[in-house]
Amino acid sequence: MDYEEHSRLSREMADETVVLLKNNGILPLKKSANVGIYGYLAGDISLSHGCWAGAPSRDRIVKFPDAMNKIAGEEGHVEVHDGHYLDALVAWPGDPDVCVMLIGQVPYMDGENANVTSLELSDDQKLIIEKCKKMGKPMVAVIRSGRPLALESIDHYFDAIIWGWHNGTEGATSLAAAIYGDLNPNGKLSMTIPRVTGQEPLYYNQTSSCRHNEGYYGNDRIRNYRDCNDSPMYPFGFGLSYTTFEYSDLHAERSEISYDEIMNGGAFEIKVKVKNTGDREGKEVAQCYIHDCVAKLTRPIRELKGFIKENYLPGEERELTFRLTKNELGYWDNHMTYLVEPGKFKVWVGGNCYAENEIEITITK
Repeated sequence: MDYEEHSRLSREMADETVVLLKNNGILPLKKSANVGIYGYLAGDISLSHGCWAGAPSRDRIVKFPDAMNKIAGEEGHVEVHDGHYLDALVAWPGDPDVCVMLIGQVPYMDGENANVTSLELSDDQKLIIEKCKKMGKPMVAVIRSGRPLALESIDHYFDAIIWGWHNGTEGATSLAAAIYGDLNPNGKLSMTIPRVTGQEPLYYNQTSSCRHNEGYYGNDRIRNYRDCNDSPMYPFGFGLSYTTFEYSDLHAERSEISYDEIMNGGAFEIKVKVKNTGDREGKEVAQCYIHDCVAKLTRPIRELKGFIKENYLPGEERELTFRLTKNELGYWDNHMTYLVEPGKFKVWVGGNCYAENEIEITITK
């Protein structure tokens, strides 16, 4: 078996999955920084292979501390505190410049028939976070989990947060590369991250007749909870980068198409310009959402109907095209009949489900 080729492909895929959720400028770290790695999950290799992997050779799975040391190289200084003794964990004779916390859930907690009553981090992990915060150092969270976790209780402790999933045998290397800036994170959330457990079920494509969608999209006039903001901690499709992107000139080549034309292969061509407005090369996932404004059945407030992932040099601008055909504009009714109905549709394109650039298109009778 060609293990080197498998490892290369695993690393390539893991690189695409790293999601940067929060960054106040602390990341990427300088490789010369004194880094303290904390959390008893830091050296757990099961966090890489996940709950549905076979029995991989343990010596081929890269541990997160080893990955950090490898990426930092000779100029790096990485110290690992991965035990359970809290006071010992924060004893750092070299005075760290930054604390990196490896937190989350092991696959045993995430896998088949592994139900939980709370999406909060375990109490012992929260204690370690609180202890480290008292050191007064910048803190970076690396979260590895297969399910959404409720982050409101710990989000404020961290200057940066990376979501790392259970992302394969080379996943730890991708996470370390993102922390040091060898990799510019470009992943996007394929799920909603809630504030607290009680918000679930929480998803971006709730129907237009559901009060919960008002809170998800930031309408403060309607409150579903008296003790929590309705909005998610991090919405579907969200993910930051070490550069920035700007969307402009969203338009449709044609704003109206007849019902007969759309049913016979016609399509709306939705165009948008995306520009890298930062000083670093990076990838962006442009996402196209729609809403069927009038239908026989209530439709989701927003539905993802396409995405395009492209790499952009600093200052580079490209025009992207999304095609909306009957396959994207129709739906299955409760009799399992596929319907495409005349009427108005809203279209958004942006970097997550909160995309603000909006136009309207119409299927005429």
